[in-house]
Amino acid sequence: MGRNQTLQDEMQSHHTLIENTLNTPAILDEVTIYGYTIEKINEGKTLLDETTLLFTSWEKEIVEKVNATAEFNQLRDTIDKQFARDIKLARVALREDPTLLRSHLGVKGLRSSVYTEWKTQVNQFYSNALGNENIKAKLTTLNITEESMSSQLTQLSTLEELYLTQKKEIGEAQAATEERDKKLLELESCCPNSI
Repeated sequence: MGRNQTLQDEMQSHHTLIENTLNTPAILDEVTIYGYTIEKINEGKTLLDETTLLFTSWEKEIVEKVNATAEFNQLRDTIDKQFARDIKLARVALREDPTLLRSHLGVKGLRSSVYTEWKTQVNQFYSNALGNENIKAKLTTLNITEESMSSQLTQLSTLEELYLTQKKEIGEAQAATEERDKKLLELESCCPNSI
């Protein structure tokens, strides 16, 4: 059982404790001896309601984070597959002039897996290819068209927007987790499960 399932079980336990105490006079009389007055139990119910709302907000933020990450990863994978294909073809098209390949297009070994470095590699490759008529002509002979290169750059701009959205959603999910956990601690101190 994962931590979040345990938290859900804990929330259900608090709910059961509070509702049974409020709705059963004999239980309420018994816990009053230990300082758990109707006012204190009602405080716990208010905290439970607030914590429940924070759980709902947290779940929404987690879904948004997961969706933003999936969308980002899918587009990055699409761009990278085309980029890998175009690099292979560029190596063939420019085999007679490796300086153009290395210096202008930045093809020097492996593609980086680090997003910011990879993004720079993709941008350099397509921007410089589009800006150099000699390179563009050689790539066109192997069906790397001006339109497909421009499309890659457009998709790269879209990817950067998705990256920023993903980072925002990650931050919001972290904040929601902290807020939920803080409120849950308040609830636990007000209404321990051991009364």
